[in-house]
Amino acid sequence: MSKKNEYFQPGIYFGSEADFDFTKEDIAKATPIDETELANPYQMGIINTGGLCLVLGSMRPIGSTKWGTPFGIPRVCRNCDQTYDVCFKNHQWTMILSVNCDSAPFELAVFDTPDASGHSRGVMFAIHPNCNYAGAILGVG
Repeated sequence: MSKKNEYFQPGIYFGSEADFDFTKEDIAKATPIDETELANPYQMGIINTGGLCLVLGSMRPIGSTKWGTPFGIPRVCRNCDQTYDVCFKNHQWTMILSVNCDSAPFELAVFDTPDASGHSRGVMFAIHPNCNYAGAILGVG
């Protein structure tokens, strides 16, 4: 399956802040997702204009109330001091994850390092992969 274009979908995903609680066992198992076998990747990057330093991610199907086991993402602190649109135009994002472009819609949470009790702050996004694009650039601010 080839994409109609190799451009990222701009400005369609802006996350909402939320609190997360995970067990120490879940955090200990957090490793990056293996993306080597993706036939048609849909890449996700983050433009972070806010104060959170994001280091972990978790996914769940749309409509589910239970988050999956956390996984590691490249550390994304503030990576742009301009507006989202300017940062997008200048390609000032950090790639964090890829899924197959024909994957079912899902919710993605990215969050900072949990404290000793497993509590963390983060941002949630509803992701709808689309094979017409290379991926999406998510806004955190």
